[in-house]
Amino acid sequence: MQNHVSATVMLFAVFCNPLMAQEMKSNPDLFSQCADDYNNRAVYRARLEDGISRAKYMNAERSKLEDTINVHATEIKRLDEILEIMRNSDSVKNKRDRAYRRYSIAFDEYNEFNVGFKREPAAYQHNADRANSISDRIRSQCLGTWSGKILGRFCGHDYKRYQRFCAVFN
Repeated sequence: MQNHVSATVMLFAVFCNPLMAQEMKSNPDLFSQCADDYNNRAVYRARLEDGISRAKYMNAERSKLEDTINVHATEIKRLDEILEIMRNSDSVKNKRDRAYRRYSIAFDEYNEFNVGFKREPAAYQHNADRANSISDRIRSQCLGTWSGKILGRFCGHDYKRYQRFCAVFN
């Protein structure tokens, strides 16, 4: 019984889909939606490019912050070794305290930076998912042959909203 139903659905899809597709390709609302999808996809693709540039910048900044922390940690270790030898030196103790404050400040900056740094992959993935979803919708609904009446109506004018989508048909 299930094979019979699937065969019927397949026959319906094969015979009716071209008619439905042609009817859809005469729909001005669908054309407008496709144009909007093209524009939105371009926005999300630009965000992805920005995300790649931002990731490079953030990785470099994170490395700088880690290097700064390491420099301060090395200074503290050096001053601790000197304090082992010169236990009563107020001058060395003061230098060590200042080095530790610089280390603490750098470490706090690093932790604060990491809050935003950890959000970036999720933001990038969201933009990638949106771009892919829009691309899938474009592939399923917007590509193919549109009626000349629709193309003439929307692509024969200087409507900025439709320029990107109309360029596919020129």
